[in-house]
Amino acid sequence: MNELSQITDTKHATAPIVNYETQFKMIRTSTVRSGHLHTKMMDSVTYEVYEEWSERIHLKADDVVFSREAPMGESAIIPDNNNKYFLGQRMVGIRTSTSLDPVFLISTFQAPKFRKEILIRNAESTTVANFGIPSIKSYEIDLPQINEQSKISRFFKLIGIIIALHQRKLELLKKLKQGYLQKLLPQDGRKVPKLRFAQFSGDWEKHELASVVKMVRSYPLSREVEWPSDTGYRYIHYGDIHTGKARIITNSSRLPAILGGNYTPLQEGDIIIADASEDYQEIALPAVLISIKNKERVIAGLHTIAFRPSESLNSLFLYYVLTAPTFRYYGYRMGQGLKVFGISKSNVNKFTIFFPSRTEQSKIVNLLYSLNNTIVMIQKEIDNLKEMKKGYLAHLFI
Repeated sequence: MNELSQITDTKHATAPIVNYETQFKMIRTSTVRSGHLHTKMMDSVTYEVYEEWSERIHLKADDVVFSREAPMGESAIIPDNNNKYFLGQRMVGIRTSTSLDPVFLISTFQAPKFRKEILIRNAESTTVANFGIPSIKSYEIDLPQINEQSKISRFFKLIGIIIALHQRKLELLKKLKQGYLQKLLPQDGRKVPKLRFAQFSGDWEKHELASVVKMVRSYPLSREVEWPSDTGYRYIHYGDIHTGKARIITNSSRLPAILGGNYTPLQEGDIIIADASEDYQEIALPAVLISIKNKERVIAGLHTIAFRPSESLNSLFLYYVLTAPTFRYYGYRMGQGLKVFGISKSNVNKFTIFFPSRTEQSKIVNLLYSLNNTIVMIQKEIDNLKEMKKGYLAHLFI
């Protein structure tokens, strides 16, 4: 690497930041991930601080930045925009020569050979794993002619642009869904929402949750009960609700299998809430069981509260009510605990819910569910593109 680039370390100190936006941005290790700079996460500094911290290198477009540690081995390219970037603590600047394409270098850092090197260093380190300046300078890379590098770089840049466009679309759809959740459902104790379908009017009904649901038994089943093959029994662990593995549960959902037992199974339409969380924001996250595969029995597992909506409630409508800001704030307010936060069944039952006729509920559900399906589809496309990129990185780099 030393023969192909200028490698510059940064000051081993943190620059003083300001609490307002400037064009002078500090690149920390936390703002570099998977070949991208996350500029929205960057702190701003004054011009004077920028100049002081840039005395070793004034970063410019197409320079590569690399994290030495915490985490080790992340890299990105400086974009050509109005911001002025400088290296924060534990970051390294790499200015490539004319014989090394910067995108090709980034792709080399993402390829399996280099990632394996990072894994080995992490495993062997007894303290904080480090890829220091001497290691970067002495690291050997396999290099084709610059014309071939450029073709490979353009290919990976195109994949990156497509992934970024899909991610942008995903973010916009999530914001749109969140906006509809706030406008299609009453907020702050109001009896009607801000946005309503034209044919509907009148106040929504007001009830405590306990009066419109029936509690279903859940069991303290932890990960130890999981089974590697199908048994006809599956369960919902609170951790799978938190990770998103169990949210809107259908035939295609992959819930963990468990050995059979004397359990009261859930039914289609039941709601399951995770009653424990490591932070307040995720207390009482809900899931809904839409359909059950091949007559399997699904059990509510560890740290869950399960209930069955009455005929006056569409299950998906109730699920969306429980994902909306009003209930999220309620869970945050009612949460208890020091390291692990939880919400009791009695407090869940006391939540005040507003709902309209079944017909209006269905209209709301159809809109939100359609958005949800589109979000899931785009997320799958992003995952497929990332897997495709991994495959090409494995085959195009030695």
